[in-house]
Amino acid sequence: GLRPTISFILGRTCSLREALTVGKFSFMLLLRTYGSVWVSRHWGRIVNSVVTLDFSRLRGLVSEFAGATLLLSLLNALLKYYNASLRLQVREKITRWCHEMYMRPGEMVYYKANKVGDDRIQNCDHRISSDVECFAQ
Repeated sequence: GLRPTISFILGRTCSLREALTVGKFSFMLLLRTYGSVWVSRHWGRIVNSVVTLDFSRLRGLVSEFAGATLLLSLLNALLKYYNASLRLQVREKITRWCHEMYMRPGEMVYYKANKVGDDRIQNCDHRISSDVECFAQ
């Protein structure tokens, strides 16, 4: 089934560090969703106070909105940070795996890929680096 397959893949590729980063990222996404709902409701209250000409209420609502905007900008910065962190962690994990496969002792994969025969791979190291970078984006 699908669940055992996903569990196998995540168990092989995801360590506690990546799982914690995904958890933090998910929590920040939930907070941003809540923040978006709050902003739309609050904006409705602001419009209502403008229409009813209740300027004392409007002053308080705009002050609340300004404070919330600062918190939401911090939340967006944290989302960007966790997204970049997760991308970097995945890139590091894939790079280590590629190096382990490429530099296996006793099999001389590196030597065969770069030095032997007519089918050798040009710029093998660079190709691995650029492919991992593209994949981890």
